[in-house]
Amino acid sequence: MASVELTSHENQPFTGGVSGQVVARDGLADREVSALADRLSSYTRENGERMRGLVSLLADDVELIVTGHLETDAAAVGTALALRADERVVSAEIAESFIALVGADVGDAVELIRGLPELAATAPPEARSELFVRTEDRVVDVGDAPPRVAGALAAWDALVAEVPLTGMRLRDDALVMTLAQEADYARAAERARILLPEAEPRLAFAGELIRLGEADGARARDLVGRLDASELERIAYVWESGSRLQIAVTSKHHLDEVARSVTAALPEGTTEAWVVVDGDAESRVDLVVP
Repeated sequence: MASVELTSHENQPFTGGVSGQVVARDGLADREVSALADRLSSYTRENGERMRGLVSLLADDVELIVTGHLETDAAAVGTALALRADERVVSAEIAESFIALVGADVGDAVELIRGLPELAATAPPEARSELFVRTEDRVVDVGDAPPRVAGALAAWDALVAEVPLTGMRLRDDALVMTLAQEADYARAAERARILLPEAEPRLAFAGELIRLGEADGARARDLVGRLDASELERIAYVWESGSRLQIAVTSKHHLDEVARSVTAALPEGTTEAWVVVDGDAESRVDLVVP
């Protein structure tokens, strides 16, 4: 072992317990990781009532929860060893109710999503409830029950053959695909309408120019469509969430001019809008919404 960290918790009198994390030495051989996991599993099984908590084992950025149940822990170890050997995986967690993977880049993350059914088949049954795959920068961030994750992958496969995509994010209400360039939006929307007419969750498209919170981008694109080329050159991006818009400009020298032109072009129904310098939240200038 490299280290052990234990945490005591005391929620009610006489109901406290201990949880913790055991970190294996870097590069520990598979058989040694398995042996360490077996020892932790045996200890948890024998002392579960006293512990009232669970210990995790971290081996080369792959972490698994040790439950004390022989078959569950053996399956988790097998999955952890497979992930530890996968060069596409930056880090991973095999918890009681989910599996979470971080891919090295967009391509690796998509391929990890593609391999989830095979991975889940060998993982503890309880851990298959939710599956998560993302990149460190969250350009890809897909996680939910297996059918929704599979649906996100199917939508990606259908559309990436039609337009360049650079990422995707699965939310409760939408699957947001990231376009390589905003000029591809019309084709992407049209192909989605034809190829995925009953997509669930619904599809939305973002990109460097159009960034989305809880929105589909229609209001931001309406605004962009009302501005001329010279005005758009001064804008880094437009962020939309609900009926709110944030317009980021490329330089503080453009702040006042863009604020004036955007105010005149705000789409109907916008409830709040403001302009900021890209990267400087304190530069915010609130606009008068008609």
